[in-house]
Amino acid sequence: MIPIEIPPNTIMLRGIGYDSNVYLFRDGKEGVIIDTGTGIYWHRYFEVFEREGYLDDLEKVTILNTHEHFDHTGGNRKFRELLEKRSIEVKFAAHRLTADAIEKGDDYVILSYAYGRRFIPHMVNVKLNDGDIIEVGGKKLEVIHTPGSIEDLIESLKKLRHLDVYIALPGHGKPITNWKENFEAIKKALGEF
Repeated sequence: MIPIEIPPNTIMLRGIGYDSNVYLFRDGKEGVIIDTGTGIYWHRYFEVFEREGYLDDLEKVTILNTHEHFDHTGGNRKFRELLEKRSIEVKFAAHRLTADAIEKGDDYVILSYAYGRRFIPHMVNVKLNDGDIIEVGGKKLEVIHTPGSIEDLIESLKKLRHLDVYIALPGHGKPITNWKENFEAIKKALGEF
């Protein structure tokens, strides 16, 4: 696996199989890992993190789940275990609705049954809302809640349409460098909103 380095502070690991992409954003001794895949290939991601020294000198990591589906959360416990073995303080963060699903561990909401696995619930330390700020070292990341059922999707797209995006980092697939072109195609497909 070859990591994709996105300057100045982000590492992208393409998801293996059905896994989501796994991102590491760090600033100084603090970092945030965004999504952990299914947990089936955790060793492949950590092999890269360790080989490339991406975890070196980290003291705190927040594992942030973009949503509750198993292909984004299944590796949470293993990631925490491996980070804590390196004496890195770990906390979990997610939007409050996602946090509720993770803490309840409902396999039908999390969709772990589709992978022939069970999700083991765990506590989420930081429950986020739209507009909240996550501080990582000296950097600030803003939470933009963008749910995707059709009516919610239109409202989510309205939130995103005015952003000046250099690069978009999706849950699955490759980075999106032609944001405006992609956004225009979405508007054409859904109609003006």
